[in-house]
Amino acid sequence: MLKFTNKLIINNIITLTTLLLSANLFCQTDAKKHYINTYQNMAIEQMVKYKIPASITLAQGILESSSGKSYLATKANNHFGIKCHDWTGKTVYQDDDAENECFRKYKSVEQSYEDHSIFLATRSRYSELFELNILDYKGWAKGLKKAGYATNPKYPELLIGIIEEYKLYKYDRYVMGYITEEELYQEAPHIPSKVRKNIEHNSLEQKSFDNSKLSNHSVGICECMNEALFVEIYRNRAIYVYNGIFVTYLENSETINDVAKDLKVPKRRLLKFNDLPRKAILKQGDIIYLDYKNKRSKTKYHYVKYDNETLWSISQCYSITTKDLMKRN
Repeated sequence: MLKFTNKLIINNIITLTTLLLSANLFCQTDAKKHYINTYQNMAIEQMVKYKIPASITLAQGILESSSGKSYLATKANNHFGIKCHDWTGKTVYQDDDAENECFRKYKSVEQSYEDHSIFLATRSRYSELFELNILDYKGWAKGLKKAGYATNPKYPELLIGIIEEYKLYKYDRYVMGYITEEELYQEAPHIPSKVRKNIEHNSLEQKSFDNSKLSNHSVGICECMNEALFVEIYRNRAIYVYNGIFVTYLENSETINDVAKDLKVPKRRLLKFNDLPRKAILKQGDIIYLDYKNKRSKTKYHYVKYDNETLWSISQCYSITTKDLMKRN
């Protein structure tokens, strides 16, 4: 009886521990969402004024302030871990890279956000960041680490993880006019910016891209598209993921207008995603990207096999923008 009781106690402890861990994870997630909802407008304002991606500002705020719950955030309104340096205002002290380091203390969170922007915009070591595409949140995340903002070697990955998990890149696109306010606040958009390499397909069967559909491709056949994986049928349209980007393709006599209508995506956005002019004529089998292509490809060379290949068809094949492909050739 004693053994049974001990076993029951152990099981209860394990169960309780599991519940506590789950509850803690839920609270952390909930805290991040609350932080985003609270400070999203501040981040947008800073992007407009200082050309710093709102996604980066929010992700840094979440990471540096523990979603607004850190000692610096609660006692000093310091959401970005900015140390004193040449600061003449009030200060607080806390252990960081060294013991009892000096940190800036702000009158309000708004002042913290403003000072964070000024801090980045006025220091020469961060100047290269402002030469990046303002939508390139990955470049910004890596650039911050390179410039010495943080000592954690995983700092870029942590920022990028937060941005992609909570789709913070939507704020950047909203400021730049690529999406509407309605799209910005849509809770669960079907097509996110990027997908992780180990995408979960739930109960759906993984299928390779059917390259036979490209047999009559008018602008060049690319065997590399065989790497695309089937994700799901959405609004009667097959959605694939290829090089981390959602794609579909034209069937029968479809046009890009049909894709836009099916997925409720503005045609102008699809044209932009695919480097196409407004009156572009496409044919059956043409791949259609549902998000921005990359600026570079892991593949260094492409050998032309077909007479009808073009820079555009090659750029579609390797998920790279035509503009960046031209720069490399």
